[in-house]
Amino acid sequence: MLFTISQLLARYGVDAEDTPYAGRDEVNSCVFDAPDFFKAVDIEKYRMNFAASRRSEAEMEAVVTSDAHAALMSRLDAVKGRLRELSVSAARGSVSKSPELAGEIRRLRAERTLIMAEIERLIASNTGIRGGTVLIYKDTVLCNYLDNMERIAPEICGMDPGRLASIPIFTRSFDRLPAKLKEGEPIAVEGGPCILGTGEMLIHVARRDGSSSVFDFNTGNYSGDLRDEDAVGPYIREYADEIVEIRFENRKDALMLQEYEALRLPMEFARSLGAPVIIPLPDVAYMKYIDAIASSAAPDVRESARRDFAAEMRLVSKLFLDAIQGLERRLSPPRLEVLHAGNASALEAFYSGRKKYYDRFISLNQGLAPITRYADMIESATDYIFYPALPFYLWGIGNIIQVDSISETDSLRKCAKAHGADITLFGVLYPEMLDKTGSRATSMAPASDKEYLR
Repeated sequence: MLFTISQLLARYGVDAEDTPYAGRDEVNSCVFDAPDFFKAVDIEKYRMNFAASRRSEAEMEAVVTSDAHAALMSRLDAVKGRLRELSVSAARGSVSKSPELAGEIRRLRAERTLIMAEIERLIASNTGIRGGTVLIYKDTVLCNYLDNMERIAPEICGMDPGRLASIPIFTRSFDRLPAKLKEGEPIAVEGGPCILGTGEMLIHVARRDGSSSVFDFNTGNYSGDLRDEDAVGPYIREYADEIVEIRFENRKDALMLQEYEALRLPMEFARSLGAPVIIPLPDVAYMKYIDAIASSAAPDVRESARRDFAAEMRLVSKLFLDAIQGLERRLSPPRLEVLHAGNASALEAFYSGRKKYYDRFISLNQGLAPITRYADMIESATDYIFYPALPFYLWGIGNIIQVDSISETDSLRKCAKAHGADITLFGVLYPEMLDKTGSRATSMAPASDKEYLR
């Protein structure tokens, strides 16, 4: 679905002036595509994610230690003390319940209310602290914007943000990042793109009677049907005895602008923070999906499909590896690792490092259901869930900034749950670019509506 921050605030009856997003017209009017899992919530829990609130907290400390505040508190304590005395005396029967007593209690209560109002006015006039509303997504990430993030963590100001400067950014635990940076704790960056979009890899399934069906790899659906369903696995299982060939038509010969951005941004954050970065390319995860959907086919069909897909994946991965090499030369992050089928040592570290956390995740959730509702995607989705923890597995770095698409919100949440206090995951998630028609995320658009680097 298409949204803007302004539309979401209006839907919840929230005035932008009562949010941290006030005055951010360019960000608030940016149209983006995401499933509808937004909520408007009280700012209190998220207050320290915003620079104005952090400044106000410091100003608040100055106010509460001022002479004016002390004088008001002294008056308030005196009134409360007198009210307690009268209440105790009345309970013991040492004073009569006279109209005079009732009048004094009313006067003291009114004075207490007036003093408390004066204290509130003193704080508000000197700090600007007030209530407010923020937007959250999937109960996991907070709607934020780059200018505010830079004020909280000036270390990121040196990067080239591209369109991040003018779009909503969805963050997790960003309020905790300044302390980590100040204390000099090791920090790493993780993130990267999916490597096949809709219309870029077709699956041809031929049957003995000469008929064939074509499916889109990205959606798992019949070619041309862009609904988010997974039909190819059930089809192969239904006609397993009749299927004589599963082959792949690779239509991807260049990177989308979106994919190039998804490679560049983690490196930009790494460069500005002086942090190492890991980019996972999910070619192995994709192979697991093919293994799953073809598992019921005849052994020779299955093996042929596997060889064919692996060959096409090498071509696709090379497009990304070449782009990564070019970006590495230009941006020079302190350290770069790419997880892909050709990096055996990184894959070994990934799978061995995640094992106990995978076991914990399954135990906590009492089964595999929370991974994905699509049985054919369980193995590949598991890889996606644990990608954010790669710096921990490979380098032992537990403070990790995931710079990724908003579509990875579930992976961020599940990865954090699986690892508990062993790692701290900071989310920096952004909406995808829209396609040429402005009607959907570019990864889900037909190839003709995508924008490529050529």
